[in-house]
Amino acid sequence: MPKTDNLLITTSTALVRISLESGKVDTVHQGDGLYYGVTWDDNYYYVAVRSYHPVIRKKERPAILVFNKNLEYMKSLIPEYSAGGIHQILYYEGDIFISCSREDNYLIYDGHKWTRWYPFAMRHDSDVHHFNSIWIDNNELYIVGHNNGPSDIWSFGYPEKRVQRRYHVGKLIHNVWKDERGELCFCNSDEGMVETVNGEILCTTNGFTRGVVASEQLNVIGISEFANRRNRKKTKAYINIYDKEWNYLDQLYIGPLGQVCELRSLDSEDYAHNKIVPGYGKI
Repeated sequence: MPKTDNLLITTSTALVRISLESGKVDTVHQGDGLYYGVTWDDNYYYVAVRSYHPVIRKKERPAILVFNKNLEYMKSLIPEYSAGGIHQILYYEGDIFISCSREDNYLIYDGHKWTRWYPFAMRHDSDVHHFNSIWIDNNELYIVGHNNGPSDIWSFGYPEKRVQRRYHVGKLIHNVWKDERGELCFCNSDEGMVETVNGEILCTTNGFTRGVVASEQLNVIGISEFANRRNRKKTKAYINIYDKEWNYLDQLYIGPLGQVCELRSLDSEDYAHNKIVPGYGKI
């Protein structure tokens, strides 16, 4: 398995690729508004965007951009349901799960049809929990609701999706995954930290933490300047690189591309994603 080097990064304005070794940043796609979720199966890459109506500029047009193995744009998947505030997406066993923060639900696309999953019995169809992340680990499914303040992580049995446990942790949090010890981790974004649900602080930064790569060799965290939503496009993007004991190694500047939304490793396993490595399949 190659070492962790090439990453895909989404920001407020672009999809870019960066080499950790050289620091070189290449723009893969731009011009479709805010770029957020990134996932892939064995054949295609999928990127969630919030583009805007060409005439009614404030009208959001969420879509999933599909790229081939050479990261060349092929087509767009348009959800059959409203997908306001599209955030993290995850491909898992034939389905793409799509976080819709302003709809208080998740869309699921199986390659043919779209369905909606409301994690709780009460349907809000509005920004109550601000669901922004999803991660599946065998028979457990985890979602994040940052609640526009004090936040929660919920675990569900999978595939039946019955709620099992709630963790009340952090503020304006993003991302959820388990580290090599089996500890459930998250980005405590508003407090600039990465933590476990048991209260262990893994790293402290001077920025807004969001976006994670957790490979066997490195931990990489997206770091952004703090800004309100109106000004996020005007900020600078960085990534912090750590070893597996969370010792700081380096910081790389991505550019004046707005805040970092998501990170994905292109050439190594990623325990914060679906463990499918392009060209290698599922490990």
